Amino acid sequence: MFASPNLMPENGQDVMPAAPFNDARADCILRSSDGVDFRIFKIVLSLASPVFADMFNNPWPQPVSEQDRDGLQVVTVSEDSKVLDLCLRHLYPLPPPTTVTSQDAGILAEFASKYEAQMLESMAVRHLTEAIEGDPVGVYAIAVTSKRKDIAAKAARSSLRLSFSDSYLCPSCLLYPQLQSIAVEPYRELIKYHAACGDAASAVASGREWFPSWGQGRLIWTLECRNTSDLLCKTCATQDPFSRTLVEKSGFTSRRFGPWCLWNYLHRSASVLLHDPTAAAVTKQDFVLEFCNCPGCPVGVREDMLAFSRIFATEIEKAVKQIPIPLLEIGQLEDPEDSEADI
Repeated sequence: MFASPNLMPENGQDVMPAAPFNDARADCILRSSDGVDFRIFKIVLSLASPVFADMFNNPWPQPVSEQDRDGLQVVTVSEDSKVLDLCLRHLYPLPPPTTVTSQDAGILAEFASKYEAQMLESMAVRHLTEAIEGDPVGVYAIAVTSKRKDIAAKAARSSLRLSFSDSYLCPSCLLYPQLQSIAVEPYRELIKYHAACGDAASAVASGREWFPSWGQGRLIWTLECRNTSDLLCKTCATQDPFSRTLVEKSGFTSRRFGPWCLWNYLHRSASVLLHDPTAAAVTKQDFVLEFCNCPGCPVGVREDMLAFSRIFATEIEKAVKQIPIPLLEIGQLEDPEDSEADI
């Protein structure tokens, strides 16, 4: 969390910002909306922002009291002292704050856009991108508000790893004025997107067209009815519950058989993927092998199950990628994996 300096007044005295914005050598004062005077050097902000350069070069209104303080030009801005301190510290040649939250990054992005500060824009984009993993919904809200398509798309993809309920109840979302100010429809579209990806991912667990052909003769997946006696586990081998119809193949019929742990794994995966439509949710070794403990199964069944889960993961990712990123106020988003933009 960004640690703002102490800007609270003491004993009724003027509020003073922390160094370096209290430098007596400064040649201009930026006055925040809550009345804090930041002593700055015009050249630093002029080089960073053409908007500031214009503000400093134009005469300031004279009738208002204290427009000239200590012989310095006073420029009043709409940002409060905490926002101004955060943004100025990123524009000044100072060591950057050690930690920048996604909310801080959103503030930087808004400030960069308003003052056309390209360097700050690059920093804001980097901070937002880095914050996606820890706060995808919050970053999504900020990206929608600031019309940053690629970041919004990446955040939407990343939000899939939250459970469906977490997308509604993400605690950090309550902290974001951006999330409260954007239209209801874009946020609702994100939830609908999550649900559509869940349906698509879960359907992979029930589908069979993607089953690997190399499973033939390797204990699991498709086994020929006439030659199964030496291949199937005598204890737990069962027919595929989702594929009981006879299939014509190579001039004779076959059914799909496999160990009970395989069908159980797919059944559990279908349920999990509805709420967490990511391959990572169902391909961890402990999850894959949770019920793979039949003493009658041939040696190698565990390795086969893990190999199967890797193929399963690829198919889940393919299915989810087919679901379009939701239409937002900023227009149809690009798939971040297809974008060549370097953010």
